[in-house]
Amino acid sequence: MFKIGFFQFNPEFGKVESNLAKVISALSGVQADIVVLPELPFTGYFFKNRDELKSMAEDLKNSSTIESLKAFCRKKDFYIVTGFAEKAIEIEIDEARDKSFTEKNNLFKDRRPGFYGEMVETGSSI
Repeated sequence: MFKIGFFQFNPEFGKVESNLAKVISALSGVQADIVVLPELPFTGYFFKNRDELKSMAEDLKNSSTIESLKAFCRKKDFYIVTGFAEKAIEIEIDEARDKSFTEKNNLFKDRRPGFYGEMVETGSSI
């Protein structure tokens, strides 16, 4: 049997470390194959503007939040599906608009040791 769970909570805006600690604490006793988190559980959701988003966005390959999630998933032997504010390569969409920062939903932890993948959602940007 495949177990899927979710954890819904009200993250404190801008309190990444505190929100991460809440998630890890809440999921410590969970037994599941996949746990789904809210869209932006670490930063919170309501950014005032693009600059505020940029100030909280993290590089996927150099993120203490992501590294903590990976380690936790390895320890618990489950996957976490979540969204986070990620720094992305600037892509010119058209002359009037660009997409410097995007939100992606990511699936952390593959059953193969050391392999982590991501599922990209072409989501909203500010």
